[in-house]
Amino acid sequence: MKRLTDKQLVLFPVVEREIFYEEEKVMEHGLFGPMKTEVLRKPIPRFRAVVDVERDRVFSVVTENYVLVSNEKALALGEECFKVLFHAADIADMQVYNIVMPSTRSFCHVDLIHQKYRVDVWEQDTWLPYIRVTNSYNRTKPLTFDLGFVRSACSNGVIFEQQTVTIRCYHSDLNPFLEKGFVSKLGDLRELEASFIENMHNLKRFYVPRNVVFPLVCHAFGLPSPLRPDRTAGQEKFLADFAGAVAKLRDKYFAELGDNAYAAFNVLTDLATRPDVFPSEESVVHSFQKKSGAWIREFTTAIEQRSFSFESYLGPYAKLIA
Repeated sequence: MKRLTDKQLVLFPVVEREIFYEEEKVMEHGLFGPMKTEVLRKPIPRFRAVVDVERDRVFSVVTENYVLVSNEKALALGEECFKVLFHAADIADMQVYNIVMPSTRSFCHVDLIHQKYRVDVWEQDTWLPYIRVTNSYNRTKPLTFDLGFVRSACSNGVIFEQQTVTIRCYHSDLNPFLEKGFVSKLGDLRELEASFIENMHNLKRFYVPRNVVFPLVCHAFGLPSPLRPDRTAGQEKFLADFAGAVAKLRDKYFAELGDNAYAAFNVLTDLATRPDVFPSEESVVHSFQKKSGAWIREFTTAIEQRSFSFESYLGPYAKLIA
C-alpha cells in the first residue's frame, strides 16, 4: 500500500441535503379522456442525506440530531490534540505522515507526526509517535483520535487502543463532547513512550524460533480460516498467499534484527501497515495495527510466566507450527 501524504485528498466538499419522496396527485378528472395528474416532491421530515458534492454520491442517511463533522474539522480537532500531547505552542512542525482512505471516500485515517519528536528505542532504531484522526461520512466509524508509533526505517505502524489517549465520539454526541473539553482526556505521551521503549526491549530479549512466526501472526490477528477444516478453494489460495507473505517478511526482519520477538513484532506491524494480500486492504489497516498493539501487552505479560511455552500460548494455532 503506497503511503499518501497530500492532505487535500480528504478535503473534498460534503453537505447535508433534504430527502424527498414522490407522490402522484390527481389534478383533473376528464369526462371522456384520461385524468390529469401531477407528481409532487415532498420532503421526508427528520431525515437528511450526507452527500459527496464532487461526485454527487450519497454516503448515508442521517437523523436530525446528527452533527456533520467534515474531515477538515476533524483534522483541526486532531491538531488541538497534537498541541496537548506534544506540548507544542503551534503546529508548524506537524505534517501528514500517511492517509488511508478507500476509493469511495466514505472514511479516512490521517496520521499526523511531529518532525522534531523522535523516540530512539536503541541506537539506529527510531520510532515516531503520531496521532491518528479517524472520521467517516457513512456512520461506520466514530470520530476518533488514537496515539500510535511508526518505525521510521520502514513505516511500520502500531496503535495502542487501550491507552488513555484514545478518545472517540459519534457525530450525534459531538456537541457535549466538545463542551467538556476533550483534550483534558488525553494521557501523558512521556509515560506511553517509556512503556513503549520498555516493551520493545523486552521483546528484543526474547527468543522466537522462525517456525512459530506464521501461527503467531494468525493468533495475533485472530484469523479463523487457518483453523477451519472446511476451507474453500478461495480460502486455501488466500492462506497460501498469506503464508508466503509472512515467510518473506520473517526472513527479512529476522535477518535484520535477530531471531527474537521484536523481529516478530515488525512482521506483524509490516503486515498491518501493508496488508496487500487482503481484499479491501484499507478496511483492515487500523484494525490490524490495533491488534498489533494489543499483542505487545498480551505477549509481554505471557512471557513473564516461567511456564510459558509457544504450544500453550498459541492454543489451537499451535497445530500450524511447521
